[in-house]
Amino acid sequence: MLINQAAEESLALGELAEIANVDDAGTDELLDQVVTLAHSYLSRPLREVHFDLLRVRDRAGALLRGRQPPSRTRDLYLVAGSVCVMLANVGRDYGRSTAAQAQARAAWACAKAAGDPDLLAVIKGIQSSIAYWDGRPAEAARLAAAGLRHPAKGTAGVYLASLEARARGQLGDRSGAQAALEHASRLRERCGTDPIGGVFGFPQAKQHLYAASAQVWLCEPDAAEQEATASLLCYQDPATTHSYGDEAGARLDLVVARLQGGLLDGAVDALRPVLDLPPHLRVASVDVRCGRVLHLLRGRFSDTSVGRAAIDEVTAYRESILLPRATGR
Repeated sequence: MLINQAAEESLALGELAEIANVDDAGTDELLDQVVTLAHSYLSRPLREVHFDLLRVRDRAGALLRGRQPPSRTRDLYLVAGSVCVMLANVGRDYGRSTAAQAQARAAWACAKAAGDPDLLAVIKGIQSSIAYWDGRPAEAARLAAAGLRHPAKGTAGVYLASLEARARGQLGDRSGAQAALEHASRLRERCGTDPIGGVFGFPQAKQHLYAASAQVWLCEPDAAEQEATASLLCYQDPATTHSYGDEAGARLDLVVARLQGGLLDGAVDALRPVLDLPPHLRVASVDVRCGRVLHLLRGRFSDTSVGRAAIDEVTAYRESILLPRATGR
């Protein structure tokens, strides 16, 4: 009797193992949506992407509250973690650092549950980026260095080393910035393909951009102009995924480099495409960079007609920068 009862109980347990609220096709569809959103993030207006990200996040969360095999649970946590990374990017691009940090913490918990080293490395990079744009370069450098301890297979290592270089440049750590730039170059030579790509990737164009930012902080205008120009040339290549925010960043670093070198006319020429960027594509990092441009214009060129005109244009432009607004969620 006891043996028969135990057998029936085991059969019931086996039936539990077969119950699932999502199949492989369902998790594959969500993973495909993550890839699509990661690529469209770079070119679509933030508000549009934000709502799509919330929809996928909520779907993954609802499924995780149900029952599924462990392999599908890991996939769902990968989806949720990846979406929270992009939501952290949204918060950063809106200039909402507290919200961005909260999304990054949620992403970290999901990535740990998924056991994905590439995602863990990227999250440390996002946290470093949030700290950098929030005016905390020492923390940004520390977080980037910590992220390099995760054995990522894609370009995350290049991203992290470049983040560290940029932060150390802001700190005035010339030798540390140079070491990080060299480390990024070595990692580029042996990095593999990014599992997701899009906003999770770190193409050569962005590597040049971050190097330009480091050189701008170190007041090396010739090196900064060379790196910013290289970044813009990369973005002209059809094979490079276009990113309106990063391309604007490269142009503004080029503007700063030329102003540092005393080349006002050349700086104004480089500034024009940024000023023509549609209002819905003007993110918070563009505002910060424009603030640096204004500082240099007011400090060195306010006594010229060209300088005063540029000051007026950049001031008006900053008033139209994308500001955080309620999205209903």
